[in-house]
Amino acid sequence: LLSYATEVMIVALKKLGVKVEWESNMQTLVVHGSGGKLALPGSELYMGSEATASRFMTTAVNLIESEGSVLITGNKRMHERPTNDLVQALQASGCSIEYISKDGSLPLKIDTSAKGWNGGGVNLAADV
Repeated sequence: LLSYATEVMIVALKKLGVKVEWESNMQTLVVHGSGGKLALPGSELYMGSEATASRFMTTAVNLIESEGSVLITGNKRMHERPTNDLVQALQASGCSIEYISKDGSLPLKIDTSAKGWNGGGVNLAADV
C-alpha cells in the first residue's frame, strides 16, 4: 500500500542504510535489509504524523552499533502524543533515550553505542 505512512517509514529505513525498493509498477515493496547492520542517519528521522513508524524507529535505532545520537521527531501533533510506555520499557532494558522538549512525547534523542542494544525481556502494555 503506497501511502504517507509507507513513505515515512521508507525514508527513515533508507537513512539507516536499509535498501528498500518498489517493484511491479509500485505494487510490491521489497526490503532487502542492510546485512544486519543499521547506520547512524545523517539527519533527524522525521516521522510526520505516523505514530506506528515513530514507535518502530524508536526501538530500531537502538540496534545501531556505532557511537552517536539519533533524533526522532514528528509534526506538532506527534509532539503531543504519549511515548512514555515505550520509552520507559526501552530505558529499563538499557537504552539511552532522552525527551528533548516535553517528557512523554517526541522529539526524542537516542544515544547509540558501539555494541548496540543488548536486548532481553521488555514489558510493554498492549492496551496503549
